[in-house]
Amino acid sequence: MPIFLLLIAGAVDLGRLFYAYVAIVNASKEGALYGASNPMCDRASTQCPNPLNVVWHVQSEAGNLRDADGSLPTPTVACLSPSGAARGSLRDCVDGDTYRVAIDFQFRLITPILGSVLDRGLTLHAQSEATVLNRAFDPNPGLSVTKTVRNPKTGKYERTPTPDPVTGQPVYLEFSNGDPIQYQVDVVNSGGTTLTGLTVTDTPGGWPSSCPSWKKVLSVGEHYRCDYTRTADSGGQEERQVTNTVTVDGLEISPVQDVAIVNVIADPAELAISKTVNVFRNDPPFGSDTDLTVGENNRVNPTVWYRILVRNVGGLPATSFSIRDSMGTLPRNGDCPRPPSTLDPDETYTCFYSRTFTNAGDVENTATADSRETSPVSARASVEVDTCSGSSRVVPNLVEDPSGDPRTVAEARALWLSAGFSGPFNPATGSDNREVTAQSRTPFDCRVASISISVSHR
Repeated sequence: MPIFLLLIAGAVDLGRLFYAYVAIVNASKEGALYGASNPMCDRASTQCPNPLNVVWHVQSEAGNLRDADGSLPTPTVACLSPSGAARGSLRDCVDGDTYRVAIDFQFRLITPILGSVLDRGLTLHAQSEATVLNRAFDPNPGLSVTKTVRNPKTGKYERTPTPDPVTGQPVYLEFSNGDPIQYQVDVVNSGGTTLTGLTVTDTPGGWPSSCPSWKKVLSVGEHYRCDYTRTADSGGQEERQVTNTVTVDGLEISPVQDVAIVNVIADPAELAISKTVNVFRNDPPFGSDTDLTVGENNRVNPTVWYRILVRNVGGLPATSFSIRDSMGTLPRNGDCPRPPSTLDPDETYTCFYSRTFTNAGDVENTATADSRETSPVSARASVEVDTCSGSSRVVPNLVEDPSGDPRTVAEARALWLSAGFSGPFNPATGSDNREVTAQSRTPFDCRVASISISVSHR
């Protein structure tokens, strides 16, 4: 009886063994056939849910087989190139490759004596292959974002920073304050499913309006690219790192970012100055002449206006800023305010002041601006005052009084007559309270007394 029972148990084990082997062979074939059409769906995922994956097909075909720990058999998947070499990733699997599914199954005997001898059981191995029919695709969502900066020396878009090949320290692209920085953002759907509800932010500065319309839906493999320009700003510092970050988000993905960092180096403070002279204070725009000739006599003393303009054309503040004029102390009023102690980059200081001449001669004067960080810079303007002789008269300024305020038509007419002119004044009557805006004869020219003059008014 014991021998008979042992033989029966051995026959049962042999049947179980044959059943298990046939089951894993069939399971590996089923997995290989499915994987050949869906190379990337080797296991369950969001995009490859059951039953749309190799593992599900293998375990479903294996039926009630269980490993010693009670788990279902798990296959090993590989994609082989035509040369027989394994692809590094299932993503690289292409038409014509070989899709291999292998299963190892631990079979345990129930025969008493053999079961004790083979305590760990027997390992059954099955392997099946099928020719890949479809190029692999990534069933999972994915997005890659790249932000680069155009190198002004090479003209190519580059990552910044990049590691130094010797020291490994980060190396940044450098720009001068005020230079254009050209950025490029490249977004690609690198996954295997269409991405929807996409949003993009770019800081600082916001997403540029010059970029093509943003794509809220990006199909598999589709690109979106934008080149745009920002102005390098050192923020008043000698050197400043400017970080620019692009972030893309969507319904199927977590936010993806990329960063470009550049160094902005400010030019030192630099003052530029000009001094011009004009007969009108409010002649828009103020004249650009640095030399002026006027006439004078015992009835009219010419009043001219000077303008001093100073600008910090550098990239850093000019501190302890000061300005002086060879004609004497500058006035302190609305036309010529007190100079600021610091002139910031691109900031301008403007001073208007007037001078009335009572004697003939050449008058040349110089304005000088200075600061702690700069050398003094100067600008000159000259006025030649001629005496109107004989029957000549000096054309007065009928538009403005010596303080720069406008005259009325009545005031202009009275001044024309008091200057000794006998020619017609137009308009002869009416509009007396209107402000004069222009006159037909140049102020402070020497003219014969009989000439006429016309004025325009508001």
